[in-house]
Amino acid sequence: KELFAKTQNVDYVDVQIGISPVMTRNIFTVIGASFKEMGTAFVQLLRTLGMLFTSKEIGLKDMSGVIGIFSMTSDAAKGGFANLLYWMGFLSINVGIMNLLPIPALDGGRLLFFAYEAIFKKPVPQKIQDKAINITMILLLALMLYVAVFDVLRLF
Repeated sequence: KELFAKTQNVDYVDVQIGISPVMTRNIFTVIGASFKEMGTAFVQLLRTLGMLFTSKEIGLKDMSGVIGIFSMTSDAAKGGFANLLYWMGFLSINVGIMNLLPIPALDGGRLLFFAYEAIFKKPVPQKIQDKAINITMILLLALMLYVAVFDVLRLF
């Protein structure tokens, strides 16, 4: 419960039986709500990543890879089409944010190289870029394999 409270940004609402709110929706409220949800997902991801490195409560064994994501997508689909759409959006935001991390093998790493070039008025030497990309790609593939092992273990 405490871990959930630390990573989730949830507002609690009092509910009375038999009374339901009247909601009007138009394109502007839907778009606004979408951006609010995207911001919430962004904050959740950053908090969880921070806890991955600073907390003993969350570790690499708690991460999910392709197998775990497939399993969670299957569960979301069982909850209905709206639930599946929400999950797909949430997953898309997370993949996009992760791709922008300043890791040389990802797009965020390219942005980091461009920032270096903008600041120092010369590009990072190609040899250094290649080595950084190769090393981080190997580390990312090793992480994917490690996470996949825990995904398979969770299935059983």
